[in-house]
Amino acid sequence: MRLAWLVAVAVLCAGGVQAAQLTGNISTTSVTPGEVFTLTITGEGSKISEPVLPDAPDFVFMNAKNPRVSTGSTVSITNGQVRQSQSRSWTYQLRADKEGSFTLPSIHVTIDGKDYHTEPLKITVSKNAVPQRTQRRRTPFDDFFDPFGSRPAAPPVDETISFEDTALFELTVDKTEVYQGAPLSVTLTYGKLAVDGVQIRADPPQLVHPPNFFLGADEPANNVLQTRNGHQYATAPRKQVWFPTQAGTFTIPPVEWVVGIRRNTVGGVDNSTIVKKTEPVTITVKPLPPAPPEFSGAVGNIQLSSTLSSTDLLQGTPVELVVRVTGQGNPSAVSAPELPQLDWAHVSQPTVDQDPAVTGGALKVFTFTLTPLKEGPQQIPELSLTYFTPETAKYQATIAPALAVNVRKAVETPMVVVGGSQPQNTTTGRTLTEIFPIVRSSGPLEHHDSGWPINVAVLVVPPTIYTGLFLFMRRRRRLSEDTEFARDYFARSKSQKRLAGVRRAKDPSAELFRAMSGFVADKLHIEEGGLTSADARKAIAQRGLGAELAENVEKILRACERARYAGAALSPAELKALLDAARQAMDQLEVALKNGGRA
Repeated sequence: MRLAWLVAVAVLCAGGVQAAQLTGNISTTSVTPGEVFTLTITGEGSKISEPVLPDAPDFVFMNAKNPRVSTGSTVSITNGQVRQSQSRSWTYQLRADKEGSFTLPSIHVTIDGKDYHTEPLKITVSKNAVPQRTQRRRTPFDDFFDPFGSRPAAPPVDETISFEDTALFELTVDKTEVYQGAPLSVTLTYGKLAVDGVQIRADPPQLVHPPNFFLGADEPANNVLQTRNGHQYATAPRKQVWFPTQAGTFTIPPVEWVVGIRRNTVGGVDNSTIVKKTEPVTITVKPLPPAPPEFSGAVGNIQLSSTLSSTDLLQGTPVELVVRVTGQGNPSAVSAPELPQLDWAHVSQPTVDQDPAVTGGALKVFTFTLTPLKEGPQQIPELSLTYFTPETAKYQATIAPALAVNVRKAVETPMVVVGGSQPQNTTTGRTLTEIFPIVRSSGPLEHHDSGWPINVAVLVVPPTIYTGLFLFMRRRRRLSEDTEFARDYFARSKSQKRLAGVRRAKDPSAELFRAMSGFVADKLHIEEGGLTSADARKAIAQRGLGAELAENVEKILRACERARYAGAALSPAELKALLDAARQAMDQLEVALKNGGRA
């Protein structure tokens, strides 16, 4: 029964997956010596590798390193399920210089993690050969941007269709009236008549946004069949999102596209070069109505959310408060939501990410570092971000709910160490002879006072305990009331936790930078957000803590900055060296502050 159930599940799952395919076709099976023919390899699937060409001594691959590559996609909907498959084709030019019958070996391509091979192809090379064209499945995109002469002969094209109608080129927008800062979708569509026998040669046209518009997302071109005036075209639309930066009336000027066209007719082959132009498009950008003071600058449909890495917090141990702004809008216009002042925690300035690869599709992500100072139940108030909605032409706020947390007391090392345990006032199991020696001789008895340590302890221990408790409570009160003292006090544990997580971090150089810069900021009582390597060096030098220490800290932070912005990961050896240097610099900074700093 269980086996049958597993088989049924496997069948159902298999039904929902697009089968991968690999085909190989040649333009002819009979050539003369030295005649050029084409080999087309087409793979269909989700992830397609480059072909691995075989060892074929009887053939010469003329463009093995730079074949012509074309891509496409197909979307199908079955029983409400949307399936998308990708196709990729490589076209190689080959020739055979010797006569004879030869076989082109199989070609290997990996599709969706599985290995596929084309069927071997037989070719006859003879001086008296009559070319025989192979039949293969063609698509409307076969001759799209195809260099003239690389495709086999095709049926003649209807000569009543003008050269002008052979190519399609147009620019469209989703609206002609838009609010300042609101998204405007712009599409540049170009393509050819979707029939055999038509080839075009042209560079893909470029879509350039005017200077008074900010460029947003740029979607890659996908092959799509579209109909215009009763003709079907194979097109590759290019879409962009623009954000107008000022109010007024603006015109998107015409875009030119120079196209070489070749088409088969009954009388032969016609060639022509035409210039296609898009129509100018006028856009009216309306100004925003008077904004409330809390307006964030965001225009569009915006949502706000906040999360904590943990709601069970430990006093002095930092956590991350991540605020995500999602929706449709210009990410550059979105400012950080204002975080209310927290009397129970220190909050750093946020780091900001708006790269979709990092944000997971969010417009912007703000990451605050929150260090709790007071123990007990606490709350991060709700966050609000005010934005303008073009659909309603009104300002409104999106709210991230309040977050309840519990801060546990940090485990402190006792300030006064009281050695030993209190003596037990008991004589159980002991005789008087064990306490006082028996005096057998006559004469006066000698007094033996063996209880003096107990007496001293009774007098000394209570005041010592009270003193330690007093100092402990005073420090605890100061931690809750003095933010600078608390930052300095917890700086070491906070930085050590960050350093411990460097090797596991997605970006070790960024985490190491945060650990080092955060320690410097906490110890010198300066803002952590936006602190650079040059800022850190300047702050250390101004405190008179030594030029060598300032230089070492700057070198560590600068090495992290270079690794982050160059996009190159640190090697294990480099990371270990930087970690060791950071720990040493932190120790030196603490010593310098104790010996003469003002922290």
